[in-house]
Amino acid sequence: MNFSFRRHERLTRSRDFDRARRKGRRRVGRRLVLWAYRREETPARATRLGVVVGRRHGGAVQRNRFKRRVRDIFRTEKNRWPRGWDLVVTPKTGGPAFPPPHDDLRSDFLSLMERSAHGDK
Repeated sequence: MNFSFRRHERLTRSRDFDRARRKGRRRVGRRLVLWAYRREETPARATRLGVVVGRRHGGAVQRNRFKRRVRDIFRTEKNRWPRGWDLVVTPKTGGPAFPPPHDDLRSDFLSLMERSAHGDK
């Protein structure tokens, strides 16, 4: 298994973020909001991740810690999901402590991914 987070697994273009947020399925968890957009391509390429954290969530240190944690969860769990998805993750506003503990983020992210992949609400 490869646990790296390579460039082709990242959302880097503004239009890709916009498309995922506009056309994707939105799922809200306890700590995260996830937009999942299934790309129309054959064969399906790698699932890509983008993380968006606004300034209202704290200083640069807290925002970057959140992004590192989400990327780490994606990196270690990416083989569980089908290929061909664009994912955009943002923190939910109004949570108790920011950034949330790694275990809370992990359980929330995995449950949102399961719901998105299977189309459940």
